[in-house]
Amino acid sequence: MSGNQLNNIPNVITAKIIHQVLYDKTSMREAIKQSVQASPEVIKLIYSLAFETIRRKNLIDQLFHKAIPHQSTEKVEPLTMNLIRIATYRLKFLEEKERIVLSDIKNELEIDQNNLESFSAVEEAVHLINDITIEEALSSFKDQLIREAHFNFMPTWIFRKLIDQFGDEEGRKLVKALNSPLPTYLRINQFKASDNEIRELLEKYQNEYKIDEHIPHLFSFEGEGEKPLPLIEGFREKFTIQGKTSALVPYVLDPQKNEIILDMCAAPGGKTALISEIMNNSGTIVANELNERRAAFLGPRFEKLGISNVIVRVGDGLKIQEDEYGLFDRISLDPPCTGSGTFQSRPDTKWRIDKYSITRLSDLQKNLLAKAGELVKPGGVIVYSTCSLFKEENEEVIASFLSNHPQFILENIAIDFGLPIAQFDGKNRYFLPHTTKTEGFFITKIRKNY
Repeated sequence: MSGNQLNNIPNVITAKIIHQVLYDKTSMREAIKQSVQASPEVIKLIYSLAFETIRRKNLIDQLFHKAIPHQSTEKVEPLTMNLIRIATYRLKFLEEKERIVLSDIKNELEIDQNNLESFSAVEEAVHLINDITIEEALSSFKDQLIREAHFNFMPTWIFRKLIDQFGDEEGRKLVKALNSPLPTYLRINQFKASDNEIRELLEKYQNEYKIDEHIPHLFSFEGEGEKPLPLIEGFREKFTIQGKTSALVPYVLDPQKNEIILDMCAAPGGKTALISEIMNNSGTIVANELNERRAAFLGPRFEKLGISNVIVRVGDGLKIQEDEYGLFDRISLDPPCTGSGTFQSRPDTKWRIDKYSITRLSDLQKNLLAKAGELVKPGGVIVYSTCSLFKEENEEVIASFLSNHPQFILENIAIDFGLPIAQFDGKNRYFLPHTTKTEGFFITKIRKNY
């Protein structure tokens, strides 16, 4: 986004959206949907401004602390603080002129006389921030690693953790990649369309794509075509956007016709839909989802896709009854996780999670996997996957499960990309954005011997 694109952008609305995302834990898309009625072009710019400001939050806040050492960001009125953050982003990263940035904000705030005091605080802070450089702001930190963390827009504790887990060189490449855009992946719904039909549709709008070399019916895009994918006819019915690693999970699960399958934490339903495709609508898939609101979208979505072998069920996976123990041929378990592999697309996540989040979620993941172990039949398969990069949610969960359940063994994943984990003879895999051009992901396949 260049500076001249920001003319007439509602900074105040964007500041309110940032507050909703950071403090009310609303998704950015939902916050914009609730707050903005504007053209698609303006919405796109607001989204970009909010997204890029949130992504750089710790470095922007450090610029504030360096410029105004006596003031705390937590004690500044939220609208004012977020306007300062937006202005700092525009000054330091879009290299706009101070007078233009302040003029934009002042013109908006003058509409509401109650906000004139807010502008005085913004103006004072922006004057001071404009006088210092990023290098000067980071010079306050004596620890080189803390400086690096801020320079890479990463919480210091996460930066340290990824370096410790993946090593100095690999960890730094990974952190850098978590700030870089990924290709968009599009999967074709074989119940409604063919690959050739969608190719012709995409070429009509000059969308340049690549056919994925690992997963059938999956295309990748970098940049944008003449028409955005969600606006092309047939979107969500004939084709949908789905991450490559998410689309990989059903192929690792390898469901067979007429089997009984459980997707234990099913929403938003992309994996369930692909499992159904692979099974050609045979057998039965139970799509279990704890969140009632998210589950409500699954039935209509599956119907639109032409799927008829899925039963949607609302409930806690931990409370599935004993009469279903040993019932399922295969189980896909993608449990709640920190989402630490998705910082490229959800940068607000990194400012919300903490070390307690990892411990709490790891305990839940262990319990869900233990329940899956009871529900799968002898000879059956569980595929455990997360979009986390933290070992506490991945290999430590698997190690704990195997040590307590000797009837289970790991199986090889029949793919030739990703990072095999030495601890398990290479049978588990991490998928890292700087090597696979995917979100950070972890996949393990486990079989119940008896």
